[in-house]
Amino acid sequence: MAYLGLASFLLWSASSDVLAGRDALISLASVDPLSADLDQLELQLVEAGRPVASGSSKLRSPLLWPLRPVPVVGRQVAVARAIATVADDVVAQTTAVVGEAAELQRAPETERVAVLRRLETGLATLNETLADPDLGPRNNLFGVLATARGDAEVQLGDLRDQARDAEIVVTGLRSFLERSSYLTMAANINEMQVGAGTPLSIGTMELENGDFTVESFVTLEDVDVPSGLPSVDADVATLWGFLAPTNDFKKLMLSPRFDAFGGPQSLVLYEAVADRSLGGSLVLDPVALKAMLTVVGPVEVEGETFDADNVLRYIFVDQYDEFLTGDEVDLSNLSTLSEGQLARRDRLAGIAAATVDALANGEFDPLALIEAFRPVARGRHVLAYSSVPEEQAMWEALGVAGVMDGNEVGVSLLNIGVNKLDPFVDVDVEVTEGPGATSGTRSIELAVTISNDAPPTLPTGVTGYYWETIGMPTPASYLGRLMILAPSGTTSLMLDDPDRPIEVFGKDGPLAVLVTRLEPIPEGTSVTIRAHIELEAGAMTAYELFPSGRYIPVDYTWNGASFNDAVFADIPLDD
Repeated sequence: MAYLGLASFLLWSASSDVLAGRDALISLASVDPLSADLDQLELQLVEAGRPVASGSSKLRSPLLWPLRPVPVVGRQVAVARAIATVADDVVAQTTAVVGEAAELQRAPETERVAVLRRLETGLATLNETLADPDLGPRNNLFGVLATARGDAEVQLGDLRDQARDAEIVVTGLRSFLERSSYLTMAANINEMQVGAGTPLSIGTMELENGDFTVESFVTLEDVDVPSGLPSVDADVATLWGFLAPTNDFKKLMLSPRFDAFGGPQSLVLYEAVADRSLGGSLVLDPVALKAMLTVVGPVEVEGETFDADNVLRYIFVDQYDEFLTGDEVDLSNLSTLSEGQLARRDRLAGIAAATVDALANGEFDPLALIEAFRPVARGRHVLAYSSVPEEQAMWEALGVAGVMDGNEVGVSLLNIGVNKLDPFVDVDVEVTEGPGATSGTRSIELAVTISNDAPPTLPTGVTGYYWETIGMPTPASYLGRLMILAPSGTTSLMLDDPDRPIEVFGKDGPLAVLVTRLEPIPEGTSVTIRAHIELEAGAMTAYELFPSGRYIPVDYTWNGASFNDAVFADIPLDD
């Protein structure tokens, strides 16, 4: 009797510890490592690990060995011991990983690669533990233990997904910092293309053992790209061949698939220009520069200070007042820039270069940079491509690779008006979506309203000097192309107005795209374009809203629900 009493007490005590282990797993799975205080989290994990280790130790006690052969009781002991053992291992390994991540925040740039290697090893060990955890049999368990086992299984699955993504990011970051070379393009979202701004200047960035070397940015007017370069993507060549996008950095964003066209094609262009190959390509727009400035602090360019509070206002408006009066612009020649225009673009290149240089040579927290970039990345304000598999996997995991999976739907407005009006043009889309005419099909009706809200106080450099040259009715008229992107199962994509011209139509990777050229939209007016999509839904359960990358996001009303395209978002199919 004394033995049974002691064994019962030990089981009860160990069960409490098992529940603590379950709770520890739940708390681990809910932690966001990028926003957490890692030093504090490490202490919390140490505290959480104590009851878990205690329970594991109790369940290995020789006092419980005689109970193992007992059919029902032995099963409970085995499962409790399995949960406690897995929880003990996972908490201990996660604590070690968090400790290394905290060390990464403090490490000088010359030591970051070494810390990342240790972090990579720790995550590999954790992922091995999480790959196939043995929680014991799931049948014929007492209620509390059955619940604990079920909860542990779910939380281990969530933690496994997080740890796998973390290992991908850490491995890629280690490769990136250890030795890499990237083309860096500064894009202007005053002139939009498909889901990104137009590149206007380029530079290079070399990394070796955490040390950055940044080459000064140059404006694309100073870059002579040879003609006749091959396209890395057949779809883009077919759709946009009339614009020769394979020979122009400014046209690399005509496809939403940066991983398939914009990134690799930019490296082809650069190699043709500089007679040297690079391993990767980055695109940063002013919103991304603002995010970087929140981490690295203010930078100084030609006596002016730029920080996260003033950089967007300067890029969108103030720079045009500073450099351009309009008197020096040759209105008969769109391809030749005035001294003021060149000076303005040099200043933009200088801001981009100074920001990247501050990142390269300053002390900053790499995890804080990733955290600052997270919402920016989800809105396509930074895009990245690498020919190195580990680095490309990192960019994809971070959501900045520009990969299209085929479920995307959305609109993009492309500026062709030789002006900088995009921040002052609103796009609103009303969507009616539901089952199609036949079983298994879906129907999407879109009404896209484009409103030119340019105020009369804008500098001429923003509204455009060439409005009469290109036949615009008023100085601040907006001229553009509207692209409609539809999912991979699309069987019909058409405009309601059969007389409206279609410039581009076909497949861009997994997506169907249609582009129509708009008539000029004078300031204070709007136009509405209606389109219809029919598709075979197949196994698709949700659409993915494609971010336009605009400073002012596109507003959607989707079957009565309102949201915008600031970031990628899943939209469930409506029954």
